Amino acid sequence: MAYIASKQWGITLPNDKLKPLLSKHAQPENCSHITTLTVNPEIWDQMNHFKGKAGLRVSNIQQLLQKATFGMLKVCDKLVYQQPRSDKETLAANIDAIVLLGHVVG
Repeated sequence: MAYIASKQWGITLPNDKLKPLLSKHAQPENCSHITTLTVNPEIWDQMNHFKGKAGLRVSNIQQLLQKATFGMLKVCDKLVYQQPRSDKETLAANIDAIVLLGHVVG
């Protein structure tokens, strides 16, 4: 795991690899309160280009952290309930979360 984390940390993924990874980690039904902030379009229109770009970057980071959190929640849920034959799924979810967190810092 340390090798995978070291290899993926700080790597910016291309969109064709990032989108499928994000789509794998939907929001659990019982975690509806875990949301990211949205900005009113009227406020976006009033921001200068630099601030708007910075705000968009923060929004993307929040979305990636949210998806990584969902992946980790899946892992925790499986570990708590000790689902049989979930080792490969658990490992895959952990790796996905590491990749998403590494993308955030990239």
